Order: sequence, then structure tokens, then C-alpha cells
Amino acid sequence: MNQPVVTKLGTIIDVSFNDVGVYLRAERIVESPEKVTAEITVQMDIATHHGIRKERVLWSRPSLLDDRSKDAFIQSLEHAVDDKSLRAFSFDEIVTESFAHILSKHREGESVVTLENMNVAVGDIWHVKPLIIQGLPNHLWAQGGSFKSYFAQLTCILCDKGLERFSLKARPSNALYLDWEQNQNVFMRRIIALQRGLGIEEPTKSGILWKKMYGSFVQSYEVISKICKDNNISYIVFDSMNPALGGNSIDPMVIEQFYSALDSLNVTSLILDHANRSAETTGKPAIYGSAFKYNRSRMVYEIRKKQEELTGKIQLVLYHRKANENPPQSPRGFTVNFVNEEKLNESEGYYEEVIHSVHWEKMQLGQADDEFLKALSMGELVRELVDTHGATDLETLASNISIIKEVTVAVQVIENTVSNSSVLTLDDETRMVDVTYSRSSNGIVEELTKMGARLIEEVPKE
Repeated sequence: MNQPVVTKLGTIIDVSFNDVGVYLRAERIVESPEKVTAEITVQMDIATHHGIRKERVLWSRPSLLDDRSKDAFIQSLEHAVDDKSLRAFSFDEIVTESFAHILSKHREGESVVTLENMNVAVGDIWHVKPLIIQGLPNHLWAQGGSFKSYFAQLTCILCDKGLERFSLKARPSNALYLDWEQNQNVFMRRIIALQRGLGIEEPTKSGILWKKMYGSFVQSYEVISKICKDNNISYIVFDSMNPALGGNSIDPMVIEQFYSALDSLNVTSLILDHANRSAETTGKPAIYGSAFKYNRSRMVYEIRKKQEELTGKIQLVLYHRKANENPPQSPRGFTVNFVNEEKLNESEGYYEEVIHSVHWEKMQLGQADDEFLKALSMGELVRELVDTHGATDLETLASNISIIKEVTVAVQVIENTVSNSSVLTLDDETRMVDVTYSRSSNGIVEELTKMGARLIEEVPKE
């Protein structure tokens, strides 16, 4: 009998004897000064008329360090199997070795690493480039009704399908959506509408896992660990944080327990959160509750929304509020358009208007509502206006920015901004401000590539 394969994710420990077809799983491990107990599930490869099938043969809660408990577990296992095994082996040997591996894995924590060769160190890997870092907690907060859930659901689809859209490139991965906010019917309708908007061939089919949540995440940690391990989950959305904390967003200990549990899952996470109530009076929103949430997340974004009343289109802007080791990102804009349809409500006997599809497009911030532009720094604002509308003279920029900022901005301020920028340039003769990079080629190349074209040579802008 070969050495077993031992793996751990969260609180779940698997011990697999692949050569003899015996598999043990330990969960809900409880250690006290007197004993260590665990729920142990034993599965085996069983021969049937239809071939080999993995079947559960025992589910029990032994004490891992008590010999009498171990012997009783072995006897129960031998009685349950009753010569169903395909191969000869000793259950005594398997159980003894498994209990030792389970205890060792449970107690070891993270392995100690000797830093002999640090050439293997790499930078951050993106799960959804360039927004969501792989294997770490990412935080997205907003005031109510700001479409943060729609955005999170969009990222799940991008990961599930391995898509690249709106300058976002997702790593193909299994996604899990933990939902404290909505019911399954609402979630499914949104996924179908979003997939229709993305042009997915079969919009009613998805590999995303969804789970309705009650109570805190820590209370459900064992169950979530099992789901992640059994389904190879690498991307989780928490919608939203306050109920995931059990309604306690101010207690640092509760927040620390949440992040400690999340860290042990070793997955990428997007945590949705709300703005504090003071935003309603001060107009300066911030994350609701303790600053520990902000401190423990690797990347933090705020999303803001404005709806165009006449067109029905919605403008969204994503603001980068925190990064530990990555440079600050410029705000990122989107337009969202809902397409409705008349559908018969068979139970009530009348037609009602429902969402058919949701279409997302990348938006240049220079085309955004002044409300969004006002929040930009002077350098970001000049760059976005020039990038969107082309080379512009200093006087026109100063006039336009004065309107946006609702305060007089001198031409000299714009000139100083341009001189201190690495991406803006000023023509001394024409007094025109332009960007130093190619403005149009990237968009054209992107669109042609989607149509099947191949880039042969890229000529830099002179």
C-alpha cells in the first residue's frame, strides 16, 4: 500500500489511499485538553454491475487519540464493508495512519519556509485583470442601489466563462456566490440577463454555484469549506459583508475572525459592502463600520451610479481607494443598458414588463456625467478630457474644467498640471494639450481582434 495523498482546505482534511480505493474525510474537528474528535466519512471504490463506484461506507465521530474509540471505529468499518472491497488491505493500518495524518495536518498551520532562493518570488497575479487580485480579499463598497451586486455577478460570469470584456480579463475558474441579500429566483434572472447582454450562446446555462446564506460566515465556515473543496472553488463573492459578519460590523474581533476564516480557504474573494449612514447628510460616503474591514482587504474600490432619466442608461464609475503594493488605478467607467420585454404572468393572467438582457459597455470618463468628473484630481481630469475629445487648447480646458469643478480654474493651473504629468504634453506653438500615448489604436486593434484580425506590426505614434 502506497503513501496516501493528504490535502487540506479550510477545515476539511482528506486522506486518499488511491491505490486501494479508500478515502477518508475529516471535518468539524474539535480539540480540547482531554481529546480530539472529528466527523470522519469513509468512502470506497465498490464493484457494481455498472462498474466501479465510489460509495460512502461509514460516517462516524471517533476520538482520534483514544485507542478504544479507534478500535470501535475499525470494527464498524469492517462490518460496514463486509467484503465489498476490490483489494486486500488492513483497515487497522489505514485508520491508524489516517488519524495520524489528520492530527498532524490539523495542528501544523502554515508550513515554515526557509528563504534560501527568493528569485522564485513573483508579483501579484490577477484573477480579474486589472481589478481583482488572486488568492486575496478584494473589497467593493457603495451606497445602496449602486449596482455593486450586478457588477459582482458580472465578474462571476467572466470567471465562469473565462472571458475578456470591457478591458477586464478573467481567469477561468469556478465561482461561488454567497448571497445574504436576494433569493435564488432574482439571482438566476440577473445571470440570464447579464449573459444575454454578453452574447453568451446559451444564456440559461451557467457553472456558477449559488448559496442562500443565513447567520454569519464563520458559523457556516465548515459547510463553505466543504463546498470549496468538493467543487474546486477559487473565486467567492460575499453579498454582503454586514450579514456575513452576523450584523456586527464594528467589532474588530468579529471582523478578524471573518478574515482569518477567509484566509484559510485560500481563494480569491470579492466582498460587497455598504456605505455608512453619514453619507446621506455629509455627502462623503465611507465604508460602513470598522476601519478594520478596509485595513484587512488587499484592494478596495468604491462604485458610484448615476441614471440618465431620458435614455434609461446607467453610468457607473469604479474608484480605486486602496492598494497595498500596487500603484493607484485611474477611475474606470461603464454604461449599463437594460432591455425589457413583455412576458405573460401565467399565474396572474396578465402581461408584465421584465428584464430581458443587461448590456455593459466600457465608458471613457471624459464622456461621463460632471458629477463623476468632479471627483477626479486635476491631472486625471485633464487626461480623461483630452483622451476622450482629442487635443484641446489650454483656454478651452480651463473653461470646461471650471464648469465641471464649479470653481474658476486658471490657465496656469492647467499648464502646471500638464508639465508635471508623464502622460500629457503641451505644444508650445499651438498651446494644444494632448496625451503622449496612442489614443485610438488600442480601441481599434481590440475591436478588429474580436472580429478575427491578427496584428502584424504596431507603429508607434510619432
